Amino acid sequence: MEKIGKKIRNKRLELNMTQDRMAELVGVSRQTISKWENDSICPDIDNVIRLSEIFNCKIDDIIKLEIKNDDIESKKLSNNSLKLMTDMVLISATIILFIAFGILLLLDSSSPNQTVIQIDAYGLFILLDFAFIISIITIMIRRFVKKNR
Repeated sequence: MEKIGKKIRNKRLELNMTQDRMAELVGVSRQTISKWENDSICPDIDNVIRLSEIFNCKIDDIIKLEIKNDDIESKKLSNNSLKLMTDMVLISATIILFIAFGILLLLDSSSPNQTVIQIDAYGLFILLDFAFIISIITIMIRRFVKKNR
């Protein structure tokens, strides 16, 4: 992406103009021109209008940023990565909740010590269900990752 400072510098050099001469025409110091060209600061709208008159161009030619296709593609990739990361976090949180819920169901509520887990036929059935659900979610994650590569 070509920045404003680079555009100003290129336009000035096309006219074979020094920073001192341009500063004199715009009504600012040479240091201000240097800061514009180094993108330390941006010219205000009045100075952009003066620059467009000096350069004999449209204001858009100075301030409009050109976006390259590479920049658009990199933004798309970062958006896809963000979506992927969000989906992975949501799926991981769901798996953790399922596991926690399964453990709570397996706790023997009749026992005074709540940390004892009693696995009977019903508990085994629940564990198998959770294993099946986690397997399905894992397969979904793998397909999603392959699709978004």
